[in-house]
Amino acid sequence: MHTRTRNELLEIPKSHAGTKVKKQINPSTKAHLLRSALILLSLVIFNQDIFCQTPTPTATATASPSATCARPTPGVCVSYEAESDNNTLGGSAFILSCPTCSDGLKVGYVGSNDGTLQFNDVGVVATDNYTVTICYLNGDAVRYALLSVNGGPGMPVSFPSTGSFQTLGSKQITVTLNTGCNTLEFYNPIVGDWAPDFDRIQFNCPTCTVPTPTPTPTPPLARRATVGDFNGDRYPDYVLQNGSTLQTAIWYLNNNVFIRGALGPSIRAGWSLDGVADFNRDLHPDYALFNPGTDQTAIWYLNNNVYVGGRYGPTLPSGWELIETADFNGDGFQDYVLFNATTDQTAIWYLNNNAYVGGGYGPTLPVDWSLVGAADFDREGHQDYLLFNSSNHQTAIWYLSGRTFLRGAYGPTIPSGWALVGTADFNSNGHPDYLLYNPASRQTAIWYMNNNVYIFGVYGPTLPAGWNWSGKPFQE
Repeated sequence: MHTRTRNELLEIPKSHAGTKVKKQINPSTKAHLLRSALILLSLVIFNQDIFCQTPTPTATATASPSATCARPTPGVCVSYEAESDNNTLGGSAFILSCPTCSDGLKVGYVGSNDGTLQFNDVGVVATDNYTVTICYLNGDAVRYALLSVNGGPGMPVSFPSTGSFQTLGSKQITVTLNTGCNTLEFYNPIVGDWAPDFDRIQFNCPTCTVPTPTPTPTPPLARRATVGDFNGDRYPDYVLQNGSTLQTAIWYLNNNVFIRGALGPSIRAGWSLDGVADFNRDLHPDYALFNPGTDQTAIWYLNNNVYVGGRYGPTLPSGWELIETADFNGDGFQDYVLFNATTDQTAIWYLNNNAYVGGGYGPTLPVDWSLVGAADFDREGHQDYLLFNSSNHQTAIWYLSGRTFLRGAYGPTIPSGWALVGTADFNSNGHPDYLLYNPASRQTAIWYMNNNVYIFGVYGPTLPAGWNWSGKPFQE
C-alpha cells in the first residue's frame, strides 16, 4: 500500500468523495480476500440494523511500542489531527483545506476500497476500554466506515449527515486500547462507498466544537499630540482627551516635568480636536475642531482651560481632513493644514481668525509617511513639515517657504515601540523638539533637537489609563 503524509500534497482527485466509481475489489493475497469478505459481511449486517448497540471490539494485536508515543493524563482532553505527519494515508486519501476544522485541514477520499486513514501512536497508560470521539464532516446521507484497532478486524461505524462537508459532527464509540501506542485505521472496502471526511479523533472531550481562538490584542494606536502653552509660562503643555467621556484635560509642564493638571471642555460627539493655536490673537491657545461627518470646522476660544465661546470655521471639501494648525504666511493668524488620504496631497488654508482668506496646495507626502506637526526647524521664519514613517520609524523634516517645498533632511530614527506624535519647543531654547509616545506603556519622552540633529532625550510624564492624545490616530 502506497502511503502519504501531510507534506505530500498531491492534486485533488477529479472524482469527489461520494461519486460512484466502478472498480472491482482486487486483493493481492487470499488472506486479504478473506479479511475483506468478513469485513463486508459485518458491514452488511450492521446496515440491516441487526445490532442495536455498538459492539465492543477485542484487540487481537499488541500495540507497537514507540518512543515518541505520548501517554496522556487520564481525564485530560487529547486530540490527534487527521492530517498529522505522524499518520499514514493510503490510496486515494488526501489532505484537503477545511476552514471550519481545528487546524484548517481535513482528510477526505477515504473508502471505496482504496483510501485509508491510519492514526498512529495513539497512546494510553493502561489496557482498557476507551471512548473515542471522531470529529468528521459528511454532506451526504449516512456514510459508513470500518475501524480497525491495532490491525484487528474492522468494526462498522455509521456517520450521519452533518449537513455539509464544511460542518463538523461528532461520533463516539468504545474501543479497547493496549498499554503504550496503538493504531486506529479507517477504511471502507466497498467500491463506490466513501467514508466521511475526518478532522481528528480525541479522548476525554466529547464534542468537536472548534474553539474560537483568542484574538491577539491589537496594539494601541498612537495619535497625533496637541500641545500649547495654556498658562503663559513659555513651556508647552499636553492636551489629553478621555476616550469614554470626550472630556479634555490640560497637563501643565515645566520642560518635561508634570506640574499639575486641569479639566478642559468636553468635545461633542462626532467632532475631533485636531489643533491648538491662538486664532483670535488674545495670547491664549484655542481648540481647532473638525467634524468628519459634515466636513465642518469650528474654533473653540479658551482662556487657559476654560471655554469662552465658539465659532464655525470654513467647511472642508469632501475627502480632505484637518490635521494641523500653524501660521504659514506670517500674518499672525493661524492657518489650517489639510490632508487628502487618497492622494497624500496637503493643502494650506489661510485664515483670519475663523474666516477663510485663501489657500493652495502644499507638497504631496511620500507613501508610508505621515505629517506629525509643523514648526520652524531651521529658524528661517517659515513653518516646516515634520514627517514620520511608521513602518521603519524614520523621521524627516521638509523645509518650506509658505506652502512651497524647498528641501528635506532626515532626522533621528525613533526606537521600536515608540512613535513620533508631536513637536514643540519644550526647553524654550528656540529649537523645536520631538514628542515621543509609547502606546504600550503610555510613557512619553522628549527628544531635544538642533534643527534635524538629536541632542539628548528625557522621559516625560506617563499618561493615565483611559486618556490619550486628542489628535487623529496613525499606525505605530
